[in-house]
Amino acid sequence: MKKTMQLTLEGRVQGVGMRFTIDRAAKKFPITGYVRNLYNGFVQVVIQGEEEVLAAFIEHIKENTPGNISKFIISDLSNSIEYESFKVKLF
Repeated sequence: MKKTMQLTLEGRVQGVGMRFTIDRAAKKFPITGYVRNLYNGFVQVVIQGEEEVLAAFIEHIKENTPGNISKFIISDLSNSIEYESFKVKLF
């Protein structure tokens, strides 16, 4: 069953290649969604896929991203949008 989650990354996460590193990681997993910078300096990641795959992706980016993530907030989204691919957005 597909699940949708939102990750909010706080810390030194903009200007370090975070979005592009997450995009490259997403291509290795069967997930869809997007990553974008937020105006408050955080990075938001919305991911959709099988629960086990999402858990593996989250662990992967916790261990393999540039910058310094000081806070990693994970929320479930009950959203009806079905993403077709994984994209990098500016804002």
